[in-house]
Amino acid sequence: ALDFNRLHDGFSLNGEIWNQSEETLDDIQIVVSVLDHNKEQLDELLVSPAPAHLEAGQTASFEVRYAENWTLIHGYLLSFRSSDGTRINHVAGFNVE
Repeated sequence: ALDFNRLHDGFSLNGEIWNQSEETLDDIQIVVSVLDHNKEQLDELLVSPAPAHLEAGQTASFEVRYAENWTLIHGYLLSFRSSDGTRINHVAGFNVE
């Protein structure tokens, strides 16, 4: 689940991740790339879900609030980074296509 709110000075994301594998996931990070109107990266946010240690079938939640460069924000890309550095792209939001 992912809830997005566009704010007058940026945006916020509240979400939940679910470990659908049979293995434990450790040190997963949520990566939010903030993009400008040229779809160039303005910023990158790294957030750890709570809990950061996910057993098989377990869920964790996360929250991101971004309020910098707000006049330049065009959208965001949400992905996950595993403990070995592998990045898994997930979703693009608002003005990003």
